[in-house]
Amino acid sequence: MAITHHLGKLIIVSERLSTLCKVYREGEDTHFAQYLVQTGEIGEAIIKGLESPEMSMRARVELNKRIKEVAEDDFGYKSGKYQRNKRGGFITAKAIMNPPKKK
Repeated sequence: MAITHHLGKLIIVSERLSTLCKVYREGEDTHFAQYLVQTGEIGEAIIKGLESPEMSMRARVELNKRIKEVAEDDFGYKSGKYQRNKRGGFITAKAIMNPPKKK
């Protein structure tokens, strides 16, 4: 089962069973980026293995915002971290989720 998350010009399709998420640009049939969402020890989202082309800072910020929205809205995580490979080593950065929505 796939869930489509569409906000702005990016579409992220997440597969529940494998937690593999593929990122598409609006109107395109092939993905340009993909990543995994796993659960950490304290129940937070670990967003890892992001494979994407070189992007401008504005585009990268937009992509990171959409990734957090999918982790929060589709998978139900309240907190999270990014895990990235940088210069041969792993770095971890906190992913700030949106504050709870008021009813």
